Amino acid sequence: MFATGSPGTEFFQNKNHLNPYLKYSSLAFQLLFFIIAGYFLGMWIARFFHFKESTGSAFGMLFFIAFGLVKLIRDVMKESDS
Repeated sequence: MFATGSPGTEFFQNKNHLNPYLKYSSLAFQLLFFIIAGYFLGMWIARFFHFKESTGSAFGMLFFIAFGLVKLIRDVMKESDS
């Protein structure tokens, strides 16, 4: 991609320093996805059972936040054991 002697090539040649950033940013996006999925699933369940939509979305988000945090902790613990 870059010539060997050009400035800044050390950054692109040594990609090991990017791995922790990519790993933890992907975990953050997973948690965000769980929260958004919980919101919409909670709204759908609230409409299905004729609850207030705010109640359903709140319970859905809380459930999926707990689920996402458990998954996040397991992934981090698995990575630290390796």
